[in-house]
Formats: sequence, C-alpha cells, structure tokens
Amino acid sequence: MKFLYLSVRKVLQLLYLSKYNKNDVGAYETIGNDYGFMIVPKGLIKEDASILSFGAGEDIEAEIDLIKQYNCIIQLFDPTDISIQYVQKVKTDLIAKNEQNIADKIIFNAAALWKEVGTVKFFKPKEANFVSHSINNIDATDNFVEVPAETIKSIMTRLGLSQVDYIKMDIEGAEYEVLENMLADKINFKAIYLEYHYNRKNSVFQDISKIKHSLEKMAQLGYNVIYCSRFRYFCLVK
Repeated sequence: MKFLYLSVRKVLQLLYLSKYNKNDVGAYETIGNDYGFMIVPKGLIKEDASILSFGAGEDIEAEIDLIKQYNCIIQLFDPTDISIQYVQKVKTDLIAKNEQNIADKIIFNAAALWKEVGTVKFFKPKEANFVSHSINNIDATDNFVEVPAETIKSIMTRLGLSQVDYIKMDIEGAEYEVLENMLADKINFKAIYLEYHYNRKNSVFQDISKIKHSLEKMAQLGYNVIYCSRFRYFCLVK
C-alpha cells in the first residue's frame, strides 16, 4: 500500500505541480547542515532583517549559521517542551563557548503558529519522545497538549513590524491554513521557505490540490518559486 500511495503521489505531483519544480541555483544560498538547512534568497538578509522561524524542533543549526553570517536577530517559535529544553541548552552552550552575542540574537517564543490567536490542541506524534507535534493531527493520535498560538499578524503587531523579510515555516500540516490567513490579512513578507506536509487522513489528490492552490495564490501576488525539492519544500521570493 505504501508503494502504491507513493507512486500515485509522484504521478499527481508531476501532473499538477511541475510548473513549480524550479531550482534557480544562482538566486539562493543554502544555510545550515545536511539535515536542517534553510534556503535563503541571495542578497535578502541584512543585519537589520526581520526573520521569523517557525518549528524549531531539535535543530537550529541553520538559524545559528544565519546569525553568524549576517549578524541578524531571529525570532524563533516552537511550543513543545522538547524544543524549549533544546533551545535553552543550545543557548547555554553558546554562552559557555563565549558566544553570548550569538545566543542573544536567538529570541525564543514558546508559541505555535496558527490562523487564530488562542489556545490550541497540539497532537503528539506516534513516536515517543519525537518533537513534531501537529495542530491538524497528521499522525492521527489521541494524545495532545494545549499550547498558546499566535498568528503572523499578531506576532508582527507585538514586535512592531510592518513587514517581514524572511519566514521559515515547518509547522507539521498547519501551513495551509496559516498561509490562507496570511494572504487574507495581506501580510507583507519578502520571502518564505516552507515545507508542505502530506496528511494520510486525506487523499493524495486532496493534498496536492491544496499545495497547488497555495502556490497559485502566492504566484498571483507576485511570489516566484526559486527552489523546489520533492514537491514539498519550496522557497518563494517577491
């Protein structure tokens, strides 16, 4: 069944998403390690850039490398206990290595990103001690924790931002609703690097249709794909 699912998905990806399968190597740089890298448009990041990174998990090496390269501040978000403890340890280790200046530029926010402000159920993954919780329960589990949630608009208001230069988004299936909300709120952002998640509760066609719809809406607003990997990782810039 898994082979059939993946085969059907690949065919539908080629049929419906091929126009977005772009890799303009000269337009972006890769920041971070082989596992947790970020795709960043060249020439975009400056010292005073506004950067929001959602879904810290247990790997923020890319964010640290971005800070080291550009001396920028990064607003980092993740409400899971594992991630909170991990980021605290990373910052402690940086300070112990006399890199207080790097640690100070990691501003951690223990909140989820969602389409509404409030408290949400964050469903635990199937694997014990795994960090990737999901608002949309993409692993179809029964266990959850309740966590605070913000929208992009509420975050920008709180931080006093009129625009965002760069957004990294890895939010385990909530990206569809969040992007709809962002575009409805007319959020001004220059570039985004995100992962679209496939949900086994949906049909393959449903997931690919949602990805196509999301990319089309951003294209209509002037965002161009400069990077695509496996038809799920995309970087778009305006």
